[in-house]
Amino acid sequence: MRMNVISVVTLVLAVSLGLATQIAMAQEAAVAPTTAPAGRPVVEVAAAEYAFGTFWQDDVVTHTFTLVNAGTAPLVIERVRAACGCTTVKDYARSVAPGATWELAATLKTRGYSGPQNKPIYVETNDPDHKQIQFRFVGEVKPRFELQPRSLNFGRLHADAATTQTLTITNMLDKPATLRNATSDSEAFFVDLREVEAGKRYELRIATVPLLNEGTNRAKITIETGVAEQPTIEVTAMAYVTPRVELSPSVVSVPEKRDSDLRRPLTIRNHGETPVHVTGVDVTGSDVTAEIKPTMDGKLYQVWVTVPKDAQIPASGVSLTIKTDDATYATLRASVNATGSTPTASRGPRPVELLVGKPAPTFELATVAGKAVSNETAADAVTVLDFFAPNCGFCKKQMPTVEAVRADYEAKGVRFLYVAQQMGQKAFTQAEIAEVLKTLKVDGEWAMDLEKAVGGLFKVTGYPTMVIVGKGGEIEAVNVGAKADLKERMAKQLDAMLAGKPIPAEAIGG
Repeated sequence: MRMNVISVVTLVLAVSLGLATQIAMAQEAAVAPTTAPAGRPVVEVAAAEYAFGTFWQDDVVTHTFTLVNAGTAPLVIERVRAACGCTTVKDYARSVAPGATWELAATLKTRGYSGPQNKPIYVETNDPDHKQIQFRFVGEVKPRFELQPRSLNFGRLHADAATTQTLTITNMLDKPATLRNATSDSEAFFVDLREVEAGKRYELRIATVPLLNEGTNRAKITIETGVAEQPTIEVTAMAYVTPRVELSPSVVSVPEKRDSDLRRPLTIRNHGETPVHVTGVDVTGSDVTAEIKPTMDGKLYQVWVTVPKDAQIPASGVSLTIKTDDATYATLRASVNATGSTPTASRGPRPVELLVGKPAPTFELATVAGKAVSNETAADAVTVLDFFAPNCGFCKKQMPTVEAVRADYEAKGVRFLYVAQQMGQKAFTQAEIAEVLKTLKVDGEWAMDLEKAVGGLFKVTGYPTMVIVGKGGEIEAVNVGAKADLKERMAKQLDAMLAGKPIPAEAIGG
């Protein structure tokens, strides 16, 4: 009987202990998920930079960049983007398991580039400590054939001008090369290739062939090299032909708020042999008036535009139609626009500001170094187009600020291009503009658009005017004038565009 009591007690204790243990285990299991550390990805990069040494121009550099997910949760590759169209990547895994290695096969095309290169590729991840990492191609690209200058711009010419410029081509290879068969795809330019030093140095003489077409004359000159790695050399030549009857300027800019009446001249020049007479001028929709003043009858006229102090200038401007007795140039058109003042609720947007949110117009430019800038290249990177005139005081105040921003953002993949325009009667040469930029310590890329072929497409009516085109090809921001907060404003605009986010409200507006 005693044994049975002991057994019962033992059994009860065992059951009690078992239940207690199960309850404790259940309680521990219930709180474990709330106390265990949450998993997270961790990016580790052993080599973010690929130093490729020295490559010949037109060669292709390839490399596979890698990273390791050293964390305890999957690493998500949210986005990969190259800084310029010269760099491309192959398809890549969008997720990296803990402990796994991720690979990114990349290619750098060196066509059109020379000198030191530093081309970044940006990788965005869900690692909170490494939201964005950079891989870089670093090295030097040497041209097989060095061109000095890289392209030729004849500037403004008359239709009957026969002008010649010379370009030097130097063979940088360690073997001789025989250049031959220089051809132009335009009848407006004659080309002649001469050997100066056997197999080593050549001169390419390019001459304009009258009669040139009015407007922009452009040619692509192709030269055969006999070198398998680079079978041809391409050179761009451009010239702008002044119209036979020329109106300058076509846009008159006046302050929105004026303390007194303003008078501004328009000049009509007849560059032809047959006299052309200005017979009248019409002004539409404003108190603005215009008066014709012959300076040299049949050859040179001025139209004096008077803008009264209280005249209201609409956002679209005031249109002027100048009439002549010439069958081809029967009418010439100009406009008066209000610019240069602080925007107010009563002032409508400038024409260029109306382009924000719209696709950039189809355009094509060539830098003075011969590199193409177009809608195609703008689709590869955020592109800043800064339209300026070399004799514009506000431009000279603005451009050093833009250079400071360029120093910070060019390495992030933003492309900056200064676009030279003509303001007033002075037609600056390429050398004169280069000297102005040198004085301002502006080292960025620049192009000539003195005929305003591209400036007109972007509806630029005053200087400086900056247009920023996003990678999607849309105009995302416009900055007009030399604003005191331009550097801060541009930083907010570019940061937002690079991150794929809307531009902050305080950074919107011309």
